[in-house]
Amino acid sequence: MAVAIGAYSGSAFAKKRERVPYVFADVWPAAVRFLRIDEGFAIAERDEQAGYVVFRFVPPGQKKDAEGSLELVRQPQGTEVFVAMASLPAHHEQALLDRLLAKLRREIAAPPVTVPPKKAPRSRREEPDANGVDAGL
Repeated sequence: MAVAIGAYSGSAFAKKRERVPYVFADVWPAAVRFLRIDEGFAIAERDEQAGYVVFRFVPPGQKKDAEGSLELVRQPQGTEVFVAMASLPAHHEQALLDRLLAKLRREIAAPPVTVPPKKAPRSRREEPDANGVDAGL
């Protein structure tokens, strides 16, 4: 069993992640365009409902294709973005993620500002007088 655990350690599970303040509906098409058009990667599989894209690319200095994945997870305050490229060192994942984040900042309007709900106005009876005593008493 220890051999099996050791076989799966290392970069196989390495992923870079970042939370962005944009809704999934805005991030998904920009991310797919980024991978296919900006980076020139082949899209092997994608599922918008599940929020993932599997892409193929040629690693630097190699001739054989490798596989990577991009996952988007809906969050209450934005979207979590995960990038995994198991055949490369982690800094390649981070560089790809950084380029994607720059594209999102350029292409998506500023995230909506969450405004706290207004408090109901206090009735005159609840307001304390100048001495700090509740006028309703």
